[in-house]
This record gives sequence, structure tokens and C-alpha cells, in this order.
Amino acid sequence: QRLRPAIVEVRATSSGGQKVSGSGVTFRTDGHILTNRHVVDGASNVVVIASDGRSLTAKIVGTDADTDVAVLKVESEMPVATLGTTSGLQVGQQAIAIGSPLGLSGGPSVTVGVVSALGRRIDNNDGPPLVDMIQTDAPISPGSSGGALVDSDGNVIGITTAIAVSEVGAEGLGFATPIDIARDVAEQLLNTGRVVHVWLGVRGEDLDLTMAKSLGITGGALVNEVTKDSPADVAGLRPQDVITTVNGKTVSGIADVIVNVRTRKVGDVVKVTVSRAGKPQTFSVTLKERTVN
Repeated sequence: QRLRPAIVEVRATSSGGQKVSGSGVTFRTDGHILTNRHVVDGASNVVVIASDGRSLTAKIVGTDADTDVAVLKVESEMPVATLGTTSGLQVGQQAIAIGSPLGLSGGPSVTVGVVSALGRRIDNNDGPPLVDMIQTDAPISPGSSGGALVDSDGNVIGITTAIAVSEVGAEGLGFATPIDIARDVAEQLLNTGRVVHVWLGVRGEDLDLTMAKSLGITGGALVNEVTKDSPADVAGLRPQDVITTVNGKTVSGIADVIVNVRTRKVGDVVKVTVSRAGKPQTFSVTLKERTVN
């Protein structure tokens, strides 16, 4: 109930008259709203329906294809959502999706599920692949795209997206951009009008308890794949390494690695400590700008 006033309906119309309906999350009291890029992409007119029923004209501040994030601005004071963090987020935690599905009247709707995976890469039929995504079994219908994925305390942990996916078996799943990434994208769009993404170049998963116990550690991120010529590859990381700390901060799972890296800048050097064959090793990784490829 506390969050619902900060969830808005977004109605976008293209110059050709095509209409798209989605959702948005107000994150600044001066009327700045987070939503999905694909909801407003190519729109010549955007209208936001506030939780109190007001119809407000919105300006597109900026969009980012790599994360499917867009920032809108309405000229009105607005109630805001509490933005949380995905740092420490674990598979199995409760996840609540809030949005305005299909533009139905009666205010935002709520669906409940769990976080079913972290660090997902989703091939997007309408743009570049989306990486580092939260996967949930909470249903996200097209009109809820751009709404909030929330934890059990009511803090926003992701911006939901109901993209058309080409991955077999992904049709019934919901996905969300981690809020730490969405917030960073929004700040860059507001400050510079352009978004630069850094990358490490690994894909991985949370370390299971059995393996953690055998290595004598409490948790970490198991590296499944290291992209050739990526910063991680150049620094010397390998598949089957278990990342335990990044810049001295303990890593409990893959979400911690994602959050720590994605909020840094091009050229930053991060110290990544791994457990390799049961022995700790530390690597200096120089982060680079991530390209579409």
C-alpha cells in the first residue's frame, strides 16, 4: 500500500498513431519517473496517469537500449518509491511485481513470486540483449512493463520488463533490471544525457552451500564463463573460480559482483579475490566500456 501511489500508468503514442501502455516508478518528488525504453521508444506523445487519476504530459529525458531503461519527467510534485538495492539479494527471496497491467482501471495490481535466478542474459527481440537481469516467477504482463519489483519490506529492487524474448522456455518468466543499475542509468541520463556501461566479463551463479563448505568459505559467486579478451580474461580469472571479495567487500552471491562492478566507471581498477582450487588469489581488473558485442 505504501508503494502503490508511486506507481503510474504510462501511455505512449507514436507519430503514426500506434499506442503502447506500460507502467512507471516515480523516484524523485519533482516528477522524475523510471520506466522501460521499449514502452516509450519512438513516441511523439507520452501521458502519465498518476495514482490519484491525474493525466499528466511527460517529457522523455533519455533512454538506454542496453538496459531497456528510460527516464520521464512530469511537471508535478509526485509521491516517490523507496529504492532499495540488489546487493545481498538471494535466489528464493520473495519478489512482488507492481504495475498497471493492460491499462486497466482501479490502480496498480500486485503479483507475488520469488527471485528465481540472478545475473540472467536475455536475448531481446526488440533490441540488444539485456544482461545481469533478475528472473522471477511473479507474472509480469505487458502493461506492467516498467513497473516495480519489490522485496518483502516494500523497497524497489528492480524495474520490471515484459519484453518479447527469443529464449525457449522463458515465455512464462518475468525479468527486471536491478535497481542499482537502473538508478545509475537514470543519474547518467540526468547528468550527461549519455550512458556508459562498464563490464567485468564473467557469467556465474551463487555458490551452493555444499561447495562453499568444502572450500571452507561461507559463500561467493561461482564463475561459469569468462568472455574472451574481457577485463576478467585479461586479468587472469578463469571458469570455476569462486569470487569471494570485490575491493575487500565480501561477496555472498553473483548479485553482489554485479552491483559492485556495474556502478563503477571506465578505467576503474577493482581487486577481485577468488578461491581457486581452495587457495585464495587476488587479481587487479581494469574495467572497460561494454559494447553491444
